[in-house]
Amino acid sequence: MDWSGQGVPLHALRAMTQAQAHRGPDGRGFVLWQSDGTRHEWRGRPEDAPRLPPGPFRVGLGHNLLAIQDPTPAALQPMGRAGGALWLSFNGEIYNFPELRAELAARGAVFRTATDTEVLLALWEAEGPAALERLRGMFAFALYDAAADTLWLARDRLGIKPLYYALLPGGAGIAAASELRGIHASGRVPRAWNPDALRAFLAAGVNQPGESDTFFDGVRELPAGHLLRVRPGQTELRAWYRLPDAGACTVTAADLPAIRDAFRENVRLHLRSSREVGVCLSGGLDSANIAFAAAEALGERASLLRTFTIGGAESVDARLAGAAAQAMGVRQDLLPSPAAMSLDDLARMIVACESPNHMWGPINQYLLLRHVGVDHGVRVLLNGQGGDESLSGYPWFVPGIESFVRRRFGAGEADALAAAYRARAPFPPPLLAAMQGMYTSRDAWITAFDGGAAAALRVTRAEVAEWAPVRWFLNDDVEWPEMRNRQLLRRELAHCLRHEDRLGMWHSIESRVPFADHTMVELFGDADPRFLFHDGWAKYPLRVLFPRLHEPLRWDGRKAGYWENHSALPPRLDLLARDAVRAADGLGGLVDPERLAGMPALAAWRFLQAALLTAGGDAAAARDWLGSVRPASEPELMLAP
Repeated sequence: MDWSGQGVPLHALRAMTQAQAHRGPDGRGFVLWQSDGTRHEWRGRPEDAPRLPPGPFRVGLGHNLLAIQDPTPAALQPMGRAGGALWLSFNGEIYNFPELRAELAARGAVFRTATDTEVLLALWEAEGPAALERLRGMFAFALYDAAADTLWLARDRLGIKPLYYALLPGGAGIAAASELRGIHASGRVPRAWNPDALRAFLAAGVNQPGESDTFFDGVRELPAGHLLRVRPGQTELRAWYRLPDAGACTVTAADLPAIRDAFRENVRLHLRSSREVGVCLSGGLDSANIAFAAAEALGERASLLRTFTIGGAESVDARLAGAAAQAMGVRQDLLPSPAAMSLDDLARMIVACESPNHMWGPINQYLLLRHVGVDHGVRVLLNGQGGDESLSGYPWFVPGIESFVRRRFGAGEADALAAAYRARAPFPPPLLAAMQGMYTSRDAWITAFDGGAAAALRVTRAEVAEWAPVRWFLNDDVEWPEMRNRQLLRRELAHCLRHEDRLGMWHSIESRVPFADHTMVELFGDADPRFLFHDGWAKYPLRVLFPRLHEPLRWDGRKAGYWENHSALPPRLDLLARDAVRAADGLGGLVDPERLAGMPALAAWRFLQAALLTAGGDAAAARDWLGSVRPASEPELMLAP
């Protein structure tokens, strides 16, 4: 939306959609308004040139379609309703759309497609922004009310689907997109680092610099559960959903049948699709319970369900996943981990993610999703992201839970819970203490992640601890309810959902996350922590949810998961990072490249990503650039052909 009078040319809107073409290979569309209110529309195949005037336009919506519910041309977006007054560009899934559709039809609404998009439009027409509270699903959308000359930007409760926006220079208007690259492709917002976010990431692995801050200057992320109303020269941001605090302690073992019913319904809704739905099966509790419930819901068709695993054939993860799949009667596809990770794949993963990652774990998800999307053509995939956050299953939850139980139920209960957990924890005591310390002390986290980064940035760790993004992202000792909210909205889940969306959509896959459904998050937030950690077992409800689930998987704590690197890293990442930062002009003079030689791989990884993303956001160009700066003395660092 432009309110400066300058307008937006068609080529800018085409560039924005083309930059995100991977998100929707099944169709493309534009709806555009001139300053006098004249509307122009075009929808068709992505490879076709839109038959539209060159502009400029005052308001424009674009869309790339990944057809999930309705494969017909009628499903193409942007989609209109209310006599041309309402227009929607929608990303995501509304899982309860058949029920909403039936309700609206009973009120007289008429539908011409089988899409959830049209249902959302009709519901908004009937209820306005209050419609958001009726939705169950993952979504981010831009809705233009032409009659009121108002643009609405909305995002789902937990932020499963992304939405970014930027106020144009000089207050000329606003641009919004599902990915950062979409906004930068407009040509109206320069692609430049947010220096505060960048240095906080390099020094301390801060991968979320603020509630709406991003790694790029001038670009904001619409916070989870928020709604932005835009009128010419005016923006109004408000929360439409607030995550309830944990701690009610009203859900106990006596509620297991109700939890089972709720989980079954949740997975059943997530299976709604006109296209094949697969399941990531890692060998852990989260994905295994999803796969079991999916197989149960499919009944006689369970043998058609495909599950996907990455790892060595003899790894604990692969063996548990394989045995579980066999017991469920579903198909399993095992992607062997490469013996060594190629720089080519690492470079492509970095570009796909758009924002840097404090760990290299997402590379495994990148490889698996490429396999699922490219080799198998599966377009919808369920996975277990959100299980550890919803059920407070990470080891670093335990100190806060112990403190909560001590205050709420007494010292005896707290001591018993802590002792039982320590007896079952799948980590040696020093490692367990280190992990828990990092999440209850800013200084401990910064020290663990430093690896010489502060010196390379010419600052001290004490200075790093006071930076605003670091103080927002990290925390000292907090009790369980606050720790859980932070993990869901600031830290682990926010980060995991971001790379889950990017890496899935990079391969045109819609990744669905049943554990991040707000009904599950709220249900387990009301659980008594003594139930969550019964007899020392983390995520105890998932261990007893389905007694017919493969027994060893339910009680084996050795599963590593996608975040653990299954392959050898390229050698001497420190030298590659040094030379890459040199080529990137020290990231604008921020870094002393010579300090990177000898740096531990985990720290060097952060600097390497920053340098590569400085070079640009195009995968092929990033690969070529990285190849051009590799150390000449290290031929083994060569990119894969």
